[in-house]
Amino acid sequence: MKVTTSATIDIECSPEQVYDFVTSEEAPAKTFEGTGRIPGVVRTEVVGGGPLREGATCRVHGTDGAVMERLITVLDRPRRHEYQLASGFKKPLSWLLRSGHGVWTFAPNTQGGTHLEWVYVFELTTPLVYPVVSALIKGSFHQSMVRCLQRTRECLVPSETRAAS
Repeated sequence: MKVTTSATIDIECSPEQVYDFVTSEEAPAKTFEGTGRIPGVVRTEVVGGGPLREGATCRVHGTDGAVMERLITVLDRPRRHEYQLASGFKKPLSWLLRSGHGVWTFAPNTQGGTHLEWVYVFELTTPLVYPVVSALIKGSFHQSMVRCLQRTRECLVPSETRAAS
């Protein structure tokens, strides 16, 4: 059984600029703060070094001490970025979640910027946990996603530039 949530935002930068920021090693620590029971990101690193590429594994270090591994499955600049989280959930999340799949899509918007959508699909360990996980994902995790996209926009577009537009 799966639980899905998504968030969107429009950013006053080109899809290439937004894509390059989102797929950088630094972005998750700058933008994903977590909310409630959802841990934030302290840092991300490509295992073995080098640039991010399809098939690479990234270690995501959380504020809860967890180290999750993210397998990069799609890098299609500047349109799509996908990854699979399959290990590293700490208890109690490890009791609830088997895996997570993130999909980021970047599309030009009518204002000359980027429409950014982030969809997350979590696979549950058992259907019995659906009520708890659904509430957590559609509550705290969704809030974390929305805040992450807002922080992405703040990192890319200084507030004085946003105020002028």
